Amino acid sequence: MYEYDVGVADDCSSLLELAICREPISYNGSGKARPMRTLKKGSPPFLPDGIGISVEGTSFFRTLLVVASSKETAMSDTILYEIKDRVAYITLNRPEVLNAQSLELRARLKEVLADFDSDPEPLVGIMTGAGDRAFSTGADLKERADLNSIGDRSSPPAYEPPTVKPLIAAIQGYCVAAGLELAMRCDIRIATPDSQFGLPEPRRSLLAGYGLHNLNRIIPLGEALHMQLTGDFISAERAYQIGLIQRLVPRDQLMAEAQKVADSVLLCAPLAVQAIKDIVMTGRNMPVEQAWEYADPIARRITLTEDALEGPKAFAENRPPHWKSR
Repeated sequence: MYEYDVGVADDCSSLLELAICREPISYNGSGKARPMRTLKKGSPPFLPDGIGISVEGTSFFRTLLVVASSKETAMSDTILYEIKDRVAYITLNRPEVLNAQSLELRARLKEVLADFDSDPEPLVGIMTGAGDRAFSTGADLKERADLNSIGDRSSPPAYEPPTVKPLIAAIQGYCVAAGLELAMRCDIRIATPDSQFGLPEPRRSLLAGYGLHNLNRIIPLGEALHMQLTGDFISAERAYQIGLIQRLVPRDQLMAEAQKVADSVLLCAPLAVQAIKDIVMTGRNMPVEQAWEYADPIARRITLTEDALEGPKAFAENRPPHWKSR
């Protein structure tokens, strides 16, 4: 993680300025962080999820989108990440605020998902929320209100493409707004009967992002519009009926069921699984003929892998296959 030297100015200047003593860092907003080392006397302390800056005429602290380069950082506790037996476990870890997604959490999650895709060890991931009340209630609106109060009306995070490897969402409690959008980015969703789902953004004069464009690709259009236009929540039972979630299990069986699904994914050849996800997720935006053309070279590559030889051979020899991902 970048290191910072912060000194206190002798005078009470109207500007708050912070030195970035190693490398410059970008942040979500206007203006630039300049290579200086003074901070207004008596200003609040350096925050773990951001640094203090100012704009001419307005002194304030604003949260920066700081992406740490190491898992062992002050940011890491917003997302818990563990790999065990080829499964990655990703936990949104802000239970005290129902796992609301701060800028810090979103930055860390982006980093973790990139690690998940690039690391050859995990082949499937399980994402869940800490605590027993929520998967995630969406963006941290208190943080957004603070940013609005200092003139930061920056746009929501840009679209993030799906992961290459399959993700399973294990949901209990509230799964709404950006929390539902995050669950929708997962490929398989498992929930407890007490879970609730919704896109309440219009009740705060906001627009959903991923959910606005993709909910009607997962559930029928009328069901999607009902959720989007009213902001109403739906029950887990209703979500199961319309296909938003694929399993409905008691709370004490949630992680066991997610693990069971992950184990089923692990029985399959990793390259074939990743190719299937690529073909389905990309091809759904294409006419059938174009999707077929997109899939054909991918399918040909899979048939030329060692694993494509191993599968039929293991079947003929009545034994489990040993996948090599090549």
